[in-house]
Amino acid sequence: MKRKPILVIVFISLCTIAAAIYLLTYFTPRPVLHNPETAKLQNIRHHGAAESIALDANQVKAVMNLLSQYQCRRTMKSYFPFHGENADYELVLHTDTEYPWIILIGKINICYISSDQRATVFEILEAQNLSAELKGIVG
Repeated sequence: MKRKPILVIVFISLCTIAAAIYLLTYFTPRPVLHNPETAKLQNIRHHGAAESIALDANQVKAVMNLLSQYQCRRTMKSYFPFHGENADYELVLHTDTEYPWIILIGKINICYISSDQRATVFEILEAQNLSAELKGIVG
């Protein structure tokens, strides 16, 4: 008889620990760009312009390295729909694991994986510093 309450307590404790670990890993900051060597910058636009900003190879490499130095964290906030004027910069990247990886920097500072279903959204940490450094690279 006494065994059943102990098993219930152990089961509840294990479920609580599993949920805590899941939430911790779910919201733990990660780099905006994991591997800058394999990622490809498809385009970068300023204030929702139709044309992409032309960058040389050194600028592209600098942008990729910059993105790998900043962190983002998953969020439950809804940013959609958003307006192009809310983003000073819009970057579209293709990586080995995230295709396409869209980064918006400006009034909203997010990166997300576009999909047919609800997008997985990450808030960029220290986004104002990232914006200033990005402006220094692309002009």
